[in-house]
Amino acid sequence: MNRIEIFQVLGIEETKDERALKAAYRQRLSAVNPEDDPEGFKRLRTAYEEACRLARQQEEEGGEQPGRDETPSGVWVEKAAEMLSVLPPVAVYDAFSHGGRGQTEGEISGGFYPIYSGEVRAGRGYGV
Repeated sequence: MNRIEIFQVLGIEETKDERALKAAYRQRLSAVNPEDDPEGFKRLRTAYEEACRLARQQEEEGGEQPGRDETPSGVWVEKAAEMLSVLPPVAVYDAFSHGGRGQTEGEISGGFYPIYSGEVRAGRGYGV
């Protein structure tokens, strides 16, 4: 049974929502009596099981990928991850920890300068 036929038998649009699949199956089941129409019942049951399998398979494979987070915080996190991805792990630790000692504002801003200025991308800073 192909994908289109599965959802035609269930009488709904293609979906991965198992609740909608179950509701459609129940609705169609009331019209198909297994004793009177065993082939129709078998076809309905097969369609329902295949639809559920497809829904689970899409979920396990990731299904639809979530969209990009366009909120200000989402954009900030994306940019921060991009900037930090070019640094070796030690440089990221050093940039944020400052060695664990109390530093002046000049030392702190000097420590972060290469990250924000783009010097790291250009190969100047943190040994990259």
